[in-house]
Amino acid sequence: MATRGRSLLERTLRLADRFRSGLRDRGWVVLDDRDWPGPFDRTRVTVRTADAGLSGYDADELLYARDIAAELPTARHLTFVVTIGNTDADIDRALAAFRDLEALRSTVDPNSSPKTHTTPSPQLPAQLTEPAIRPRDAFFQPSETIALADSRDRLSTDTLCPYPPGIPLLIPGERITQTAIDALQYTLAAGGTVTGWSTPGWVRVVRET
Repeated sequence: MATRGRSLLERTLRLADRFRSGLRDRGWVVLDDRDWPGPFDRTRVTVRTADAGLSGYDADELLYARDIAAELPTARHLTFVVTIGNTDADIDRALAAFRDLEALRSTVDPNSSPKTHTTPSPQLPAQLTEPAIRPRDAFFQPSETIALADSRDRLSTDTLCPYPPGIPLLIPGERITQTAIDALQYTLAAGGTVTGWSTPGWVRVVRET
């Protein structure tokens, strides 16, 4: 990087732009600096897979089987990172893999949900909530494990973190809302990951007395 950093990064940006343009030329919707309000990282290539009737999770699995690994799959998108280690051959291979995905394009409305979902993702409230009791107190309270679907209004003793985005949705002492239940169930149904529970779909809560 000390002796060739500028040329390596210039090549990286060229490859990323080529990948982005190649996807766009084939009809894929790709994020660019016109869509982003702040500084735009050209090494990240985000493509909307929902238009092909595929969730990002499903598209990620199909591409991974073709040795193409995304940095981040989400319910409707895939994000790739192009680095100084990539070459033109890598971009050719990635574009070829997306041509394989095009065979799976459906005739769904581009604004509809991907095939793996039946409802749009729930919108979380913008305001912050405070735990009903201190996290430490909740963590050490007697607890029981119940189905997530039955946990509304109970006090969580788990820290449940859906990925993406990797931010805790519930922490110990927080009262479980229907919005939180919907968001966690949606993440699981879409193929995402929730960390913090021992069994997916079950949550540890403060035992009622």
